[in-house]
Amino acid sequence: MESAFPDAMVTKAAYSDLVDQMPNDPKDRHVLAAAISSEADVLVTANTKHFRHLPPNCAVTVQHPDVFLNECLTSNPRELIGVLQDMADDRNYPLDTVQGILNALHKTVPNFAMQAFDVLSRYLP
Repeated sequence: MESAFPDAMVTKAAYSDLVDQMPNDPKDRHVLAAAISSEADVLVTANTKHFRHLPPNCAVTVQHPDVFLNECLTSNPRELIGVLQDMADDRNYPLDTVQGILNALHKTVPNFAMQAFDVLSRYLP
């Protein structure tokens, strides 16, 4: 994760003083504290139930990966399909095609996978 998303790293020192103030599930308070201290716009997690309670005036939005990826696809389909193609170019069978990646993603982000399949022909040769 650090090499793929170096800008997403937050040092513990940057958020540790906020952890005890977080009203969400105790097991994930550090995650919300890190998101807030880094001024993140979105916290993407499949475990949204642990983030039902947010502090007042919290600017962080909590989204399931399916919702987040669908929003990315809607706002910039060409770029997102291009990223999937770049991923496929670096993988082996069965993940060596965008279709293969979407098939694998279908289990965890089914709406996104279906929407991406629908637009593939417009953005892939």
